[in-house]
Amino acid sequence: MQELSPLPSGPIPDKPSVLHQPIRLCDTLGMRFDISVAEVWTILRNPRSLLFLGLVLLLLLANDPPGLLAHLSIWSAALLWPLWLTIYLSFYLIGLIVLSRVQMWMPRLIAPMPILCGASMLPTVALSEQMALVMDDNMDDLLYLPRLVLYYLVVQVVDTLYVHFVLPPLRVTQTEARTLRIGPHVVAFTDVRFISAQEHFVCAHLADREIMHRARLSDVLAQTTPKDGIQPHRSWWVSRGAAPELVRKDDGKDMLRLRCGTEVPLARGRAGEVASWLGQTSRDA
Repeated sequence: MQELSPLPSGPIPDKPSVLHQPIRLCDTLGMRFDISVAEVWTILRNPRSLLFLGLVLLLLLANDPPGLLAHLSIWSAALLWPLWLTIYLSFYLIGLIVLSRVQMWMPRLIAPMPILCGASMLPTVALSEQMALVMDDNMDDLLYLPRLVLYYLVVQVVDTLYVHFVLPPLRVTQTEARTLRIGPHVVAFTDVRFISAQEHFVCAHLADREIMHRARLSDVLAQTTPKDGIQPHRSWWVSRGAAPELVRKDDGKDMLRLRCGTEVPLARGRAGEVASWLGQTSRDA
């Protein structure tokens, strides 16, 4: 396969947006993983996620931790629980957006999910109490400390179950089904080895062919996430599936060597980011 030489000039792709920036998280059991806001939003709308959340709502309605059924009908309680869950998830997504922005400035920061859950739960409970008071004036004890502790423990259990048993297969399914659009061409992410830029064209090197189309590399890479691959040079993008490894040439310059034998240049300013990405990729393998 013919290699393309990097160009000294050309379009410089933008950094990942706040919604696509990977967020480094650590769950209650100490498991670390990266995920973006956009990926969380997509996975939450998956039927399996909706089924899991529906079962959680049924259990909460049946066990009634805040004692709603002592003041409200079961139909009123059945209306409140989905509203409260929606409020909680909204605050959770806002928290992830804030963390994404913070980690752009502090890339080594790992955010503990228990803190994120607590920060999302407190305003949720405060708003939920006001909603309950509208329906019954006696519902003024949702913020009592013992109840807050109970709510927090329930949230931690649900969050841990979701992260360990629901989320992993959904992320695998989502990755396998995703496609990359280059002009009129739509290709599976799993087929892409690397992408290079030549003046006003991008060339996607697939497992069995090459696709060249007039486009900006930044527009193509806007469809990718750090989990998909890494951009070692402003004119190159390398897929995770290409199995890149960091090597040093005789002249002292670092580069990425792919499984297919292609050598990809590594910009000096991106060396730290690429090394960190390679380390994370090897840990996730």
